Amino acid sequence: MRRPLTWLVVAEVLVCLAFLGAAARMVAGAVPAASTVPVLAGLAPARPTATPVPDLSKLLPNPGSAAQPPRPGLGQGDGFLGGMLSGLNQDQASFERVEWSALQALSGAIRVYIERVIVPAVEKAAHSRAR
Repeated sequence: MRRPLTWLVVAEVLVCLAFLGAAARMVAGAVPAASTVPVLAGLAPARPTATPVPDLSKLLPNPGSAAQPPRPGLGQGDGFLGGMLSGLNQDQASFERVEWSALQALSGAIRVYIERVIVPAVEKAAHSRAR
């Protein structure tokens, strides 16, 4: 306990390792795990059985019908896609504002911590070493 600067550096390293560990867990949680199928030992795989071919004629359109088929996916109107994109842009802008304010708060907290904790400890250690 004679050298508080050593303990400060050790504490800083531990805090950084904790942040890196938390970030790694968040990244690992965001990536979907590969799907695995459990294999039980001693069980032989089942033999494939012959399945009948399904009747696809019900799924195909009748050649005599002149009606327009429904459009797939996002094509549900003229302003639909534009509305979705403008909503997405508004959400992105609000997210960026929140992210910027959080970054400003974090950088301010780091600056205050350095000015009030780290710099005085370094100055005290340098002053005591000069004696």
